[in-house]
Amino acid sequence: MEDTFFLAECCESYILKKHSLVIASYPSLIIFGEIENGRKFRHLKYFKFQAFLAKNLLKVIEAIVTFFNDSSESTINNQFFSDISNNLIYYWKGFSAQNLKFIEFGIEINQSKTFKVSFDLEDINNFIYLIRRCLIASLCLKDLEEQFIEEILKLSIQQLISCKNNHLARTEIVNSFKQEIKLEHVLKNGTLSEILNYYNDIILVLKDLSDLHFCENEME
Repeated sequence: MEDTFFLAECCESYILKKHSLVIASYPSLIIFGEIENGRKFRHLKYFKFQAFLAKNLLKVIEAIVTFFNDSSESTINNQFFSDISNNLIYYWKGFSAQNLKFIEFGIEINQSKTFKVSFDLEDINNFIYLIRRCLIASLCLKDLEEQFIEEILKLSIQQLISCKNNHLARTEIVNSFKQEIKLEHVLKNGTLSEILNYYNDIILVLKDLSDLHFCENEME
Protein backbone atom coordinates (compact mmCIF):
# COMPACT_ATOMS: atom_id res chain seq x y z
CA MET A 1 0.00 0.00 0.00
CA GLU A 2 1.35 3.41 -0.97
CA ASP A 3 2.27 5.83 1.82
CA THR A 4 0.42 9.12 2.19
CA PHE A 5 2.56 12.25 2.48
CA PHE A 6 0.77 15.29 3.92
CA LEU A 7 2.29 18.73 3.40
CA ALA A 8 1.48 19.63 7.00
CA GLU A 9 3.90 16.91 8.14
CA CYS A 10 6.90 17.86 5.98
CA CYS A 11 10.07 19.58 7.21
CA GLU A 12 10.19 22.10 4.33
CA SER A 13 8.37 22.51 1.03
CA TYR A 14 8.83 24.61 -2.11
CA ILE A 15 6.65 25.25 -5.15
CA LEU A 16 7.87 25.12 -8.73
CA LYS A 17 5.39 27.78 -9.80
CA LYS A 18 5.83 27.24 -13.53
CA HIS A 19 4.57 23.66 -13.18
CA SER A 20 2.49 23.89 -9.98
CA LEU A 21 4.56 21.08 -8.50
CA VAL A 22 5.96 20.75 -5.00
CA ILE A 23 9.30 19.53 -3.65
CA ALA A 24 9.17 18.68 0.05
CA SER A 25 11.47 17.13 2.61
CA TYR A 26 10.49 14.62 5.27
CA PRO A 27 12.80 12.84 7.71
CA SER A 28 15.31 11.02 5.45
CA LEU A 29 13.07 11.54 2.39
CA ILE A 30 12.56 13.96 -0.50
CA ILE A 31 9.19 13.95 -2.31
CA PHE A 32 8.51 15.68 -5.62
CA GLY A 33 5.26 15.80 -7.57
CA GLU A 34 1.63 16.87 -7.75
CA ILE A 35 -0.46 17.98 -4.77
CA GLU A 36 -4.07 17.02 -4.18
CA ASN A 37 -6.45 19.58 -2.62
CA GLY A 38 -3.46 21.52 -1.31
CA ARG A 39 -3.00 18.88 1.39
CA LYS A 40 -1.05 15.83 0.23
CA PHE A 41 0.89 14.35 -2.65
CA ARG A 42 -1.35 12.81 -5.29
CA HIS A 43 -1.42 9.02 -5.57
CA LEU A 44 1.01 7.66 -8.22
CA LYS A 45 2.05 11.19 -9.23
CA TYR A 46 5.13 11.81 -7.12
CA PHE A 47 8.77 10.73 -6.94
CA LYS A 48 10.20 9.53 -3.62
CA PHE A 49 13.95 9.65 -2.93
CA GLN A 50 15.76 8.29 0.13
CA ALA A 51 18.24 10.81 1.57
CA PHE A 52 20.83 8.11 2.23
CA LEU A 53 20.63 7.06 -1.44
CA ALA A 54 21.27 10.63 -2.63
CA LYS A 55 24.28 9.41 -4.63
CA ASN A 56 21.86 7.71 -7.02
CA LEU A 57 19.91 10.92 -7.51
CA LEU A 58 23.17 12.83 -8.05
CA LYS A 59 24.10 10.43 -10.87
CA VAL A 60 20.78 11.20 -12.57
CA ILE A 61 21.34 14.95 -12.26
CA GLU A 62 24.90 14.65 -13.56
CA ALA A 63 23.64 12.71 -16.59
CA ILE A 64 21.08 15.45 -17.24
CA VAL A 65 23.81 18.09 -16.98
CA THR A 66 25.86 16.14 -19.52
CA PHE A 67 22.87 15.97 -21.85
CA PHE A 68 22.29 19.73 -21.70
CA ASN A 69 25.97 20.52 -22.23
CA ASP A 70 26.65 18.02 -25.02
CA SER A 71 25.63 19.45 -28.39
CA SER A 72 25.96 16.02 -30.01
CA GLU A 73 23.18 14.41 -27.97
CA SER A 74 19.74 14.93 -29.51
CA THR A 75 17.62 12.25 -27.81
CA ILE A 76 18.29 10.11 -24.78
CA ASN A 77 16.17 7.80 -22.62
CA ASN A 78 17.15 6.62 -19.14
CA GLN A 79 15.41 4.59 -16.48
CA PHE A 80 16.79 5.57 -13.06
CA PHE A 81 14.66 3.70 -10.54
CA SER A 82 12.53 0.57 -10.63
CA ASP A 83 10.50 -1.30 -8.06
CA ILE A 84 9.83 -4.73 -9.55
CA SER A 85 7.41 -5.75 -6.79
CA ASN A 86 5.12 -2.80 -7.64
CA ASN A 87 5.92 -2.62 -11.40
CA LEU A 88 7.05 0.98 -10.82
CA ILE A 89 9.59 2.86 -12.96
CA TYR A 90 11.02 6.38 -12.69
CA TYR A 91 12.57 7.63 -15.93
CA TRP A 92 13.88 10.71 -17.70
CA LYS A 93 14.10 11.47 -21.42
CA GLY A 94 16.10 14.17 -23.15
CA PHE A 95 14.94 15.89 -26.34
CA SER A 96 16.35 18.51 -28.72
CA ALA A 97 14.22 20.73 -30.93
CA GLN A 98 15.36 23.79 -32.91
CA ASN A 99 18.58 24.18 -30.89
CA LEU A 100 16.64 23.96 -27.63
CA LYS A 101 16.89 21.10 -25.19
CA PHE A 102 14.46 19.88 -22.58
CA ILE A 103 13.99 16.77 -20.47
CA GLU A 104 10.95 14.83 -19.37
CA PHE A 105 10.64 13.24 -15.94
CA GLY A 106 8.04 10.50 -15.75
CA ILE A 107 6.55 7.64 -13.75
CA GLU A 108 5.30 4.38 -15.24
CA ILE A 109 3.31 1.67 -13.47
CA ASN A 110 2.49 -1.54 -15.31
CA GLN A 111 3.88 0.11 -18.48
CA SER A 112 1.35 2.98 -18.23
CA LYS A 113 2.43 6.57 -17.57
CA THR A 114 0.90 8.06 -14.45
CA PHE A 115 2.95 11.27 -14.35
CA LYS A 116 5.25 13.34 -16.57
CA VAL A 117 6.66 16.86 -16.60
CA SER A 118 9.01 18.68 -18.99
CA PHE A 119 11.90 20.82 -17.72
CA ASP A 120 14.07 23.26 -19.64
CA LEU A 121 17.48 24.50 -18.50
CA GLU A 122 16.07 27.13 -16.12
CA ASP A 123 13.75 24.54 -14.57
CA ILE A 124 16.67 22.17 -14.00
CA ASN A 125 18.70 24.88 -12.29
CA ASN A 126 15.79 25.60 -9.95
CA PHE A 127 15.23 21.88 -9.39
CA ILE A 128 18.87 21.27 -8.41
CA TYR A 129 18.79 24.15 -5.94
CA LEU A 130 15.58 22.91 -4.29
CA ILE A 131 16.75 19.29 -4.18
CA ARG A 132 19.88 20.50 -2.41
CA ARG A 133 17.83 22.53 0.06
CA CYS A 134 15.42 19.66 0.77
CA LEU A 135 18.26 17.17 1.18
CA ILE A 136 19.70 19.28 4.01
CA ALA A 137 16.26 19.70 5.59
CA SER A 138 15.62 15.93 5.44
CA LEU A 139 18.44 15.42 7.95
CA CYS A 140 16.32 17.17 10.62
CA LEU A 141 19.23 19.14 12.04
CA LYS A 142 19.22 22.16 14.33
CA ASP A 143 19.68 25.63 12.81
CA LEU A 144 23.31 25.88 13.91
CA GLU A 145 24.04 22.42 12.52
CA GLU A 146 22.55 23.42 9.16
CA GLN A 147 24.67 26.57 9.24
CA PHE A 148 27.70 24.35 9.86
CA ILE A 149 26.92 22.23 6.80
CA GLU A 150 26.45 25.32 4.62
CA GLU A 151 29.85 26.59 5.76
CA ILE A 152 31.76 23.36 5.22
CA LEU A 153 30.37 23.08 1.69
CA LYS A 154 32.81 25.90 0.88
CA LEU A 155 35.67 23.45 1.53
CA SER A 156 37.24 21.32 -1.17
CA ILE A 157 36.09 17.79 -1.98
CA GLN A 158 39.44 16.49 -0.69
CA GLN A 159 38.98 18.21 2.67
CA LEU A 160 35.50 16.79 3.08
CA ILE A 161 36.57 13.27 2.12
CA SER A 162 39.40 13.45 4.65
CA CYS A 163 36.83 13.82 7.44
CA LYS A 164 35.55 10.28 7.00
CA ASN A 165 36.90 8.25 9.93
CA ASN A 166 39.56 10.90 10.61
CA HIS A 167 38.98 12.53 13.98
CA LEU A 168 41.86 15.02 13.67
CA ALA A 169 40.66 16.35 10.31
CA ARG A 170 37.14 16.79 11.67
CA THR A 171 38.38 18.54 14.80
CA GLU A 172 40.31 21.11 12.76
CA ILE A 173 37.26 21.92 10.63
CA VAL A 174 34.92 22.14 13.62
CA ASN A 175 37.32 24.39 15.55
CA SER A 176 37.64 26.69 12.55
CA PHE A 177 33.85 26.98 12.33
CA LYS A 178 33.53 27.70 16.07
CA GLN A 179 36.11 30.47 15.84
CA GLU A 180 34.34 31.99 12.85
CA ILE A 181 31.00 32.21 14.68
CA LYS A 182 32.78 33.15 17.93
CA LEU A 183 31.43 30.25 19.99
CA GLU A 184 34.68 28.38 20.54
CA HIS A 185 34.29 28.50 24.34
CA VAL A 186 30.61 27.49 24.37
CA LEU A 187 29.94 25.00 21.60
CA LYS A 188 31.10 21.41 22.04
CA ASN A 189 32.81 19.56 19.20
CA GLY A 190 31.06 16.20 19.50
CA THR A 191 27.86 16.75 17.53
CA LEU A 192 29.41 18.69 14.67
CA SER A 193 32.24 16.18 14.39
CA GLU A 194 29.75 13.30 14.18
CA ILE A 195 27.76 15.14 11.49
CA LEU A 196 30.95 15.36 9.41
CA ASN A 197 31.54 11.64 9.86
CA TYR A 198 28.04 10.10 9.81
CA TYR A 199 26.66 12.28 7.00
CA ASN A 200 29.88 12.40 5.00
CA ASP A 201 28.41 10.77 1.87
CA ILE A 202 25.42 13.13 1.89
CA ILE A 203 27.69 16.15 2.46
CA LEU A 204 29.72 15.12 -0.59
CA VAL A 205 26.51 14.93 -2.64
CA LEU A 206 25.53 18.39 -1.39
CA LYS A 207 28.96 19.68 -2.40
CA ASP A 208 28.55 18.29 -5.92
CA LEU A 209 25.05 19.77 -6.22
CA SER A 210 26.40 23.14 -5.06
CA ASP A 211 29.14 23.03 -7.70
CA LEU A 212 26.89 22.15 -10.64
CA HIS A 213 26.58 24.92 -13.23
CA PHE A 214 24.95 25.26 -16.63
CA CYS A 215 26.06 27.47 -19.50
CA GLU A 216 23.49 28.22 -22.16
CA ASN A 217 26.21 29.18 -24.65
CA GLU A 218 27.47 25.60 -24.60
CA MET A 219 24.11 24.47 -25.94
CA GLU A 220 24.06 26.74 -28.97
